[in-house]
Amino acid sequence: MAREIGSAEKSLKNRTVAIMGLEVRGQSDEAEARELADQLTHEIVSTSGLKVAERSRLKDVLKEQELLQQGIADPTTAAKVGRLLLVDAVLIGSITGKGDKTEIYLRLVDSETALILKTAKGELPVQARANNYTGSTFVAKPSNRTSQTIAKKQGPNTLQAFGNVGTVETGDEPQGRLLDVSYRKAGPGGYHQVIGRVENHGKVPLNAPTVSLQLYDSGGNLVGGSPCMSPDQPVLSNQKLPFACLFKPPSAFARFEAHLDARSGLFSSKTLALSATGLKFRRDAGSITGDYQLSGIIRNDDETVVTYPRILISVFDSAGKFIGSGHGFAVKKELAVGESSPFAVNVHNYALQGKAAKYEAFYSALPTRR
Repeated sequence: MAREIGSAEKSLKNRTVAIMGLEVRGQSDEAEARELADQLTHEIVSTSGLKVAERSRLKDVLKEQELLQQGIADPTTAAKVGRLLLVDAVLIGSITGKGDKTEIYLRLVDSETALILKTAKGELPVQARANNYTGSTFVAKPSNRTSQTIAKKQGPNTLQAFGNVGTVETGDEPQGRLLDVSYRKAGPGGYHQVIGRVENHGKVPLNAPTVSLQLYDSGGNLVGGSPCMSPDQPVLSNQKLPFACLFKPPSAFARFEAHLDARSGLFSSKTLALSATGLKFRRDAGSITGDYQLSGIIRNDDETVVTYPRILISVFDSAGKFIGSGHGFAVKKELAVGESSPFAVNVHNYALQGKAAKYEAFYSALPTRR
């Protein structure tokens, strides 16, 4: 889908687009829609020459136009937002969860004419869909694998093959587990919440750890499942990065299990060579909901140009208990080697399960495609 949308870049004067939140239908939920939008942003930037507008700019425009809660579904409204953002086109669409699959429809809308420039359709199997889960059970899938013999030395009366024989060497395997798993019932919009952290207690990085939920009824029958907002960057040895899950449970829901797959086959292309100075963590003066904000200056310490410098925040109460997380991006979407950019990332109060007192910040970015 990203390649199909990206093929429109030659028809866009400045090759700039904004990606809206997807309209949620059927059995899908907001967490699934947000994760898909993040993946589309990553893939479109990585596989095409398109530039994507910052989420902070998009949020400000939607708030100003009173569209933040209702979303955007029609091309005319999308085109209006596109003109306000000064982008060539706006990507809108829907995600619909059904019994055996999730259907995704995307439309790229021209900001000047409101005409649809490109469309794309995709499907996810049911096991990859977002859903729900409650309770207090959490499970980490082990990442150990047993080595197997490839070949054995031949006996004295057996024909000896040419070449070398031996066994699979046992190397370091990814080792991860879930910590600080906490559940809160029925928050804003009727969504339940599960938060926690992924810990790497092994020697090699967890390149793309995936956290998911399984939902059960009181009889132990599986009634749903949901992917979570996983760390989205490598988790280094002895490091702990946050995850968060939002879901609307089915009527039969009674408990959940949280699962960690530390052996994801996906390779993370994120660079972690960034640092920050001048950090301030305080209440957001402009927030009417009591949000917090982390501000500072982020610097590219890598040896290559990077895009979308991202800030990931773990939040703790005064006793050191993990109570939630937040994430956002720097003002500049591209940083040259040694270049810096200011940032101000909000941590929404509704996403916290306690009163914020301390934080940990982590930084990552995408290597620029040149």
